[in-house]
Amino acid sequence: MITGSSGFSGCRTALYLAHQKNVDQVIGVDCVGPKVFHPKLESHVVDLTDWSTFGPLMNYEPDVMVHTAADQSTPYLLHANSVGMKNLLDYCAEKNVERFFFFSSFYASMRCYNNYRFGKLQSEHDLRKSGMRYVTVRPDTIYGYGEPKYDTFMNAIKKHMVPVIGDGKYSRTPCYVWAVATAVHKILSEDNYTNDIYEMGSPTSYTWNEMMGLLARELDVQHYVSVPLPALL
Repeated sequence: MITGSSGFSGCRTALYLAHQKNVDQVIGVDCVGPKVFHPKLESHVVDLTDWSTFGPLMNYEPDVMVHTAADQSTPYLLHANSVGMKNLLDYCAEKNVERFFFFSSFYASMRCYNNYRFGKLQSEHDLRKSGMRYVTVRPDTIYGYGEPKYDTFMNAIKKHMVPVIGDGKYSRTPCYVWAVATAVHKILSEDNYTNDIYEMGSPTSYTWNEMMGLLARELDVQHYVSVPLPALL
C-alpha cells in the first residue's frame, strides 16, 4: 500500500513497484483520483486525516505501508501530516502490517524552524514509538519531468530568466525521481534495512546556480537572467 499515489514521487513509485515481478499488488491511496494505471495497481480516494474515509482499505491485508503523502503548503500542514501518520499507524496496527517505509524529508536534517520540518520530525518520532519495523528516508529535493517546482523553473528559463533564492551558492543533493523509486524497491526487496533513518541524495552536490545552469543546458538556452529573491521571503 502506498500513500500519495497521485503525487509526483508517489505515483512513479507506485508504477515502478507494480512493474516488479516480486510485487503481487499495489494499493494506491490519495485524496484525489489516480494519475497512473497498471493491472496490478488499485487506487482509492482516502483522506488520511479523516479515519471515517478508511473504509475501502479495510478489505486489504498489505505487507508493507509506503508513506509518501504529505501536505507541503497549506496553513494546516503540521496538523495534517501528524494526524495522517497517526491514522496510518492505527490502520497498520489493526491490519497487522509488517513493515513501514516512510518518506520523510531533507528538511528534517536541517536546523530550520518551519512547520513542515516539525511535522516530519513528529511523524518520525511516532513511527519509532509504534514498535513497527520501519525504514525512514530523508530525500533531498526530488526532480524529474512533471515535478511542479522544476517545471516552473524550466518555464522561467525558457523565458530567459530564473528565480534565485539568496545568493544561489547553497548546496543541494537532488534525487532523480526514478532513482528514488528504484531505491524503494531495492530496500524493500533486500530486507537489510530496518529501524533506521537514511539520508538520500545525489553523490555530487550542486549549488542552486549550478542546478539552474544544468537545466538551461538541457533546454539549450544559452543566456538567462538571474532574478534574486531574499532568502527570508
